[in-house]
Order: sequence, then C-alpha cells, then structure tokens
Amino acid sequence: MIDKNPIYPLAVAETKGTYQWQLSSGNPATSGCPSIPPSIQLRRYQQQAITNWFANQGRGTLKMATGSGKTITALAIATQLYQQIGLQVLLVVCPYRHLVTQWARECQQFNLEPILAFENVRNWQSQLSTRLYNVQAGNQPFLTIITTNATLITEGFQSQLKYFPDKTLIIGDEAHNLGSPRLEASLPRNLGLRLALSATPERYFDDQGTDVLFNYFGPVLEPELTLADAIEQGALVHYLYYPILVELTATEASAYAKLTKRIGWALAEEENLQKNDAVTSLLMQRARLIGAAANKLTALRKLMINRLDTYHTLFYCGDGSVEGGSSNSINSQLAAV
Repeated sequence: MIDKNPIYPLAVAETKGTYQWQLSSGNPATSGCPSIPPSIQLRRYQQQAITNWFANQGRGTLKMATGSGKTITALAIATQLYQQIGLQVLLVVCPYRHLVTQWARECQQFNLEPILAFENVRNWQSQLSTRLYNVQAGNQPFLTIITTNATLITEGFQSQLKYFPDKTLIIGDEAHNLGSPRLEASLPRNLGLRLALSATPERYFDDQGTDVLFNYFGPVLEPELTLADAIEQGALVHYLYYPILVELTATEASAYAKLTKRIGWALAEEENLQKNDAVTSLLMQRARLIGAAANKLTALRKLMINRLDTYHTLFYCGDGSVEGGSSNSINSQLAAV
C-alpha cells in the first residue's frame, strides 16, 4: 500500500539565498498536469515542510499561519508526486465555496484544469464520472477535483470515491473542520496520500475530533509557522492590532448567563465530555451569541464614520444573527455589516 512507498528525494538549489523548486527533467508540462510556474519560488519553511511530508510517507498536517503559502506548498507536493510516482488524481476538500474559487485560481497557475464539484450534482457528477473512467483507462494522465465539505458527504460524491485510483492525493483545506464525526466518517479510506492544511488544526474543546483528524491525515509536521514567525520571515506584512471592547446588551447578557448555567449542568451530568453533543451544541450557541453581539455593529459604525474614504478593507463576520431595523427583523451579521 501507499504507506510503504519509498521516500522520494526533492531537488533543491540555493541561489542568492533563495530556494527554487527544480523540476525534474522531462517533457514540457502536459495540459491539465501539475507543473511549478517559473514565477514561484518556495521559501525555506515551505521546502522543509515538503521534505518532512515525504519523510512521513505521504501523510501529515501543515500548521501554518493564514497567508503564509499553504496552498502553494500543497500544490508543489502534488507536482512532485506527479513527477516521482505518476500521481493521477488531486482531490481538494474546502469548507466554503469561495475557497473552491480561490483554489481553482491557484490550480490554474500550476497548469491544472479542475472540476469544481459543489452545489447541484447535475453540474459536475457526469463530468467527474467520465474523467475518472478516462484516468483509470489511461486516456487522461491527470485529474483535479475541488469540492466542499458539504458536497463530500453527499451520496452523489461518496458513490464516486471507490473509482479514485490509489495514486490520489487528498488535501483537506482548513482541515480542522473535517474533525466533526460526520465529516470524518466521509473521508475516503482507500486513499493513502493525505495532506491537511490549517493555521489551527487543533479543534477547540474537542480532543477526540482532533485525534481522529490527526489519525487520518497524520501529525503536525515541522516547521510550524505562527503569525509571528511568518511576519519575521517576510511571508506576511507587519500590522497594528487595535482591540475595541464592547459589552453585551442586557438581553444578550441574560441569554449568556442562561447558556452558561446549562453548560455547567451538562458538564456535571456527563463524565465523557468528548462525546457530549449537548455540551458542544451549547458552547456553539454561546460562541455565536458573543460573535454576533449587537454592540459590535455600533462600535463598527463609530469606527468607520471617520474612515468613509478607506479602501481595500476586509470585514470578518460571524455566522450569528442580529436584530434589524424593525422589531421583527432578523438579519445575519454579514448582511448587517
């Protein structure tokens, strides 16, 4: 099986203090097959992460700060696998649809032509089935699929997994999301090459989910790259952080107190905390309550009133709901912002 594959060496050359990926000699890249674009130079920590993933027999989790180049590192691994063992399929699983689009853009830089498998099954299932058959028959050298967590668990996608060849690399993006019982159970066991990407792979208050995630993808590999590390090494820009503290409204504070009391009761009654779905649900409700605190919008309005000419601004919103302008109006925080 794939776990017994030999370690494949990487060709690394140092030029003026930078590390460049050296493509194996051979024919020019075939359309749809992975190749490193000449414009990309891998940083030292990316090279080390790749080396360690291969040394761990094609399993592992890359714990790197957001924006430090996890996607590029992962696609470089796929390219090396294609060159060394004839990798046939790359399967990328993302939690959100906008990440599918981002991955598609990055894949195109690497000469890949991905199938975007999400939403309506009629838009992709027939194409996926046909191309998997072509790969198995030797009529197509390489296939890339990018899908979402929500699509992965569907019968339409699960029914296709048995047709994926052994030489398939599965990449879990924001992989901490895949530690939930339902998603973890949907991960294909017939695929041996596995790579997880996350700035925070350890699941909050869910040691069991973290363990099953690492059992599937493999442990966190060195080097771990924190936000401070990425800034120090020039992978991310310096920035200033100004926290603005807000208080819960009276209604929110009352709801918070009630949820906290219910959490305490549930903890007292349950010995096996890791399997206590009731506690997990209550904790999520309380987290959403904090995330969607109404006074956050008030503070944001005050902050932005003198910044109306500001451009290139990102607003990160929670998935909770806030009251709208009328007493009966409830909007998502995203819509309110």
